Amino acid sequence: MSRYYFDLDNGDGRTRDDEGVELPDNAGAIKEASRIVTDLARDELVECGNGRIWLTIRKSDGNVLAVASLLFDTKFIEFQPASES
Repeated sequence: MSRYYFDLDNGDGRTRDDEGVELPDNAGAIKEASRIVTDLARDELVECGNGRIWLTIRKSDGNVLAVASLLFDTKFIEFQPASES
């Protein structure tokens, strides 16, 4: 098991993860990052209708493994009824 750290940037600044999570391997860290990003999107982005989340995954040696990001954008489209010919 290795410890992985998930640093968050959601547009309000960067939040460094100093606690980390023990996971079996890199694939487990990627899966955990996907879970975190989608949970954050549901909790933070739905109310405002748009935003972007970046999650940097660091390994216990300090090296960056990956960056997961999610762009959420909602645009309203005004309904135009089809005209009859």
